[in-house]
Amino acid sequence: MTPQSKSTRPSVGRYLLWSLVGLALVYWVWIVFDLVTHPTSLGSNAEAGGSLFRWLSGLTGTFTVLVALFIVRRVPGNIVGPLLVLWGVGATGWSQRMDWGDPILLGQVAAVFNLYFFCISSPALSLLLFHFPTGKTYPRRIAHLIVPLTIAGFLAGVIVAVTYTPRQEITLVNPIYVPMLVPYANLYGRVFAISVLSAFVSLVLRYRAGGMRERVQLRWFAWLLSIGAITSLVTTAVPYETVRSSIGLQAAVIIAVVMYIFWQGFPAAAIGLAMLRYRLWDIDIIIRRTLIYGLLSSALVLMYLSGVLLLQRLFTAVSGQSSAVAIVLSTLAIAALFTPLRRRVQDAIDRRFYRRKYDAAKTLAAFSATVRDETNLDNLTGELLAIVQETMQPAHVSLWMKQTAENGQRRQSSAWTP
Repeated sequence: MTPQSKSTRPSVGRYLLWSLVGLALVYWVWIVFDLVTHPTSLGSNAEAGGSLFRWLSGLTGTFTVLVALFIVRRVPGNIVGPLLVLWGVGATGWSQRMDWGDPILLGQVAAVFNLYFFCISSPALSLLLFHFPTGKTYPRRIAHLIVPLTIAGFLAGVIVAVTYTPRQEITLVNPIYVPMLVPYANLYGRVFAISVLSAFVSLVLRYRAGGMRERVQLRWFAWLLSIGAITSLVTTAVPYETVRSSIGLQAAVIIAVVMYIFWQGFPAAAIGLAMLRYRLWDIDIIIRRTLIYGLLSSALVLMYLSGVLLLQRLFTAVSGQSSAVAIVLSTLAIAALFTPLRRRVQDAIDRRFYRRKYDAAKTLAAFSATVRDETNLDNLTGELLAIVQETMQPAHVSLWMKQTAENGQRRQSSAWTP
């Protein structure tokens, strides 16, 4: 291989990527135009909320595309921005319009979207994870695995698109249906799972070897992922039909809408914050508050439901009928327990995950008690220097005291940390 051919390889890959981005943006404009010109048409998720999910797909996907374009503008040369564009276009058209009139035309529109989503958008998501946040893979020795994984994901996506069979209630004909490939349709899930799992291993290795800024960027993504995993487990633990029959259609739709907005909009927000480094260092505060109020809310809900259940059984055993007093008493108990329980949860989290902050708070509290009792200035000065060294751990500490009128002397104390 000549040096000239080796140097042209990145330019060819970059040309192919930007060609895909250009075509994807044209497709995105068409999806948005169809959404605006047919605002009340039902989408493919009509059973969960009429045309609402179609609008949510359009708005959250458009938000993702705009964030991606902003990243492309502000962080040029980073592959994360173009890959996020490819994923955002797929998210925009997830809930397709179903009232095309002709089943053949509807099948053609669905086939185009399936080809784009499974062959381009989904592989772009796994590639984004491999390159986030620096735009380069880590470790470098896994770079040679990304190309075969991407090709395998593309081919598996083609198999999904050509074997797609709609639900019975949807009148749709797949124009590219290939029945002989139906036994291989499940390969897509396996290839996508391997790609995403490998990408997460790369992210863990990147976090362990990365610098401070890169670690903070990855903490933004980890925070989002953990919140999404927890909320998904909570909301998907009970089937949708059971939720709808127990709490009503409107409440079930609200839960589904919240989850949909989260999964489609929050990833773009987190990636945008990490890439553009806006209020980047606030993530530790956000994680801490998420842990505190997440555990607090879970504990209060569990206590509330248990209290209502036990009190209802007690009133039923005593009076033979249920009473609203159980709900009132449980609500008052939760209101009374909120503040002390929050303090206990906060202290437990600080001791476990924020030990340095917890120790610093305890040290400063002990110093405040010393200030109230100590009368010797030299002892107080030494104590202050020790507190600063222990809590802030600076390379050098100096204490300057203002000149006094009694002795006309200026006192200075210094200390160095090893």
